Amino acid sequence: MLSLIRKAIEKELESDGRLFFQLSLAEALHCTLNELKSKVTDEEMSLWAAYYAIKKRQHDKMMEDTKKNTRRR
Repeated sequence: MLSLIRKAIEKELESDGRLFFQLSLAEALHCTLNELKSKVTDEEMSLWAAYYAIKKRQHDKMMEDTKKNTRRR
């Protein structure tokens, strides 16, 4: 029974990018989801989401550039 509940929750998280991001941010800030929601406005949440999206793109580009440079050697 718990396995079915867990799978349903995992499926919901995989399909709900906003909730997944909120949990990730709460983890990074070392707080619970409820604490995060009570302390962070929707605007700030959007700013955090944009920040992490940019950070991910920069990291992905760096990794791709490193791969290309490694192949050239």
